[in-house]
Amino acid sequence: MPIETVHGLSGKISIYGHQISGKVAKDDSGIVSGTLHVVSGTPAKDIYDGAYIVDPLVRNGIVLATNGKYCRDNITVNKVPRYETTNPSGGLTFYIGETGE
Repeated sequence: MPIETVHGLSGKISIYGHQISGKVAKDDSGIVSGTLHVVSGTPAKDIYDGAYIVDPLVRNGIVLATNGKYCRDNITVNKVPRYETTNPSGGLTFYIGETGE
């Protein structure tokens, strides 16, 4: 929810499976302030501990074991490497999944 729409916050909040309690409010200048504390220290789910930046594989798929886990950040899948070069017939050869190095 955009912070502009927050006039008061109450109820149960959970961050990475930790239950958070407290009060926050936004004043007329748009500053949010308040106090929050952890109510339960044991996450309800495990935190994902794998790669957050991955290179795609051309011949095989990749499975990131995120099911049922909290991620601390977005997962980024890099672009598929590719390049093109001229060939003896005067055309272009386009390589997918290779860097040309």
